[in-house]
Amino acid sequence: MLRVLLAFLLIGLVPAAASAQGKSRAGGADAVLQQWDADHDGTLDLAEAKKAAAAKFDALDRDHDGTLDRQELRGVLGAKAMREANTDKDKTIDKNEYAALVEKRFKAADKDNDGTLDKKELNSSAGRALLRLLQ
Repeated sequence: MLRVLLAFLLIGLVPAAASAQGKSRAGGADAVLQQWDADHDGTLDLAEAKKAAAAKFDALDRDHDGTLDRQELRGVLGAKAMREANTDKDKTIDKNEYAALVEKRFKAADKDNDGTLDKKELNSSAGRALLRLLQ
């Protein structure tokens, strides 16, 4: 009887957790658009994304040395992505390398190739990868 009750409770919690996760994803795109959509067209263009990325870079650069090391990028970039972005192989990401990664992820998310990302594109897998670099 207790197992059945627990099963029903867990079944009831799964949709709530999925709904909360969906809201946090949408909130991420909404928050970025609200803060960085300078022309208020409901989309993010590359210049707007790079402006958001520059602010994120500055916030992550806790030691203010102009680079981000593995510690500063924890939770933002995994080891593989960091190696890929670190084109000069110095084990840090400078602002230009960060901007290049943002541009690469922006283009990957821009499925219709119109130079802008709408909320649907930002909520795609590629868009969420970009959002991690912006917020």
